[in-house]
Amino acid sequence: MGALFVCALILTAAFLALVPARRLWCTVLGSGTICGYLLHGLLIRGGQYSGFFDRWPSLGTPGGRVVLTVTALVVMTLLCTPVVHRVMKPLTEPELAWAFRKDGTAAAGPGRR
Repeated sequence: MGALFVCALILTAAFLALVPARRLWCTVLGSGTICGYLLHGLLIRGGQYSGFFDRWPSLGTPGGRVVLTVTALVVMTLLCTPVVHRVMKPLTEPELAWAFRKDGTAAAGPGRR
């Protein structure tokens, strides 16, 4: 168990070493990852329900998997773009000001006075 913890610490340090300290082209994409995370499943399930993957059995071959992986990378990159983030923001990051009281007090519920 201790070795697993040490491995986790090493991997965490390696990940943090890869995080850029300045703004790069990928920094903009990083701010839109919520869209890619939430929307990619809709595309995958849509492909499964429509039978897309069944109609293309060649996607199960090694070459097909490479094509599928590259396509997935391109689609995820597009889903993280600022345009998609701006259009999908009402669905992925809705404004919740209506859900909170303006005076900051909690609603009185069971056990609260």
